[in-house]
Amino acid sequence: MGMKLAIFSDIHYCSNADEGYFKGVQRKLVHYSLPVLNKLIDEINTGRFDVAVCLGDLIQDIDDYGKDLENLYRIIGILNNIKVPVYTIPGNHDMRSLTTDDIRQVFGYEKSSFSTDIAGYHFVFLSADGDNKVKNNSNKPLLTQRIEDNDLKWLEQDLAKNELPCLIFIHFGVAEDDMKDNFWFENNSEKALLYNRHDLKEILQIDKNILGVFCGHQHWTKYIKENGIDYYSIGSLVENVELDGTPDGVWFEVDLDEKSLNIIEHHIKLDK
Repeated sequence: MGMKLAIFSDIHYCSNADEGYFKGVQRKLVHYSLPVLNKLIDEINTGRFDVAVCLGDLIQDIDDYGKDLENLYRIIGILNNIKVPVYTIPGNHDMRSLTTDDIRQVFGYEKSSFSTDIAGYHFVFLSADGDNKVKNNSNKPLLTQRIEDNDLKWLEQDLAKNELPCLIFIHFGVAEDDMKDNFWFENNSEKALLYNRHDLKEILQIDKNILGVFCGHQHWTKYIKENGIDYYSIGSLVENVELDGTPDGVWFEVDLDEKSLNIIEHHIKLDK
């Protein structure tokens, strides 16, 4: 029993190439999102992979409903060029101006959070609540950073029934981290993490079948082991990590074999 996954995150496509600035730096190289993504798709389509997973933030929103919806449809159309089953969960930028119903319609999913069994493995895809703009202690919105209570109840029941090796996929970080040296979140680590992560971890920590939890959002690639669970954060395809105008192009090749996984970190390089 074995299979190979391709996992990537934070494409941040935007038809406006001037988006993606923070602290005066274009940290998200949105103009490279399509070239990097298309080159990654070529790699996935070599025949070596069984499943592909995108961990959210397909678009760099401009908080314009019509344009954000148009951009999201475009990226979903491109992802459909992948020749193996591809699963996508929304990120905060995908949901800033769109509703949960919009997201389900674009992605073609009946439910926001769901699971599926493939080749002897149990995959769980958790979506945050796009209609709930939770606020932090400073009364500022933590956009879409909460899993619905009904989805948590569903997850608890789903994992209780499952006996297969399991992988969890979610956009926001779950493992505790102070975000030291993180460009985006060092001064506000809560924005990097799921708002009700402690409720989620109470469910995850009693399950003995979880091989790993994969998240995006934080724009860096990092591994944390917490209470016996392996958490993997994967950076953005378009992150300007070295501030040299080159997209990071990071993605994971994950080999599953019985009850173990092996992760190889790759970086897409564009021809200059």
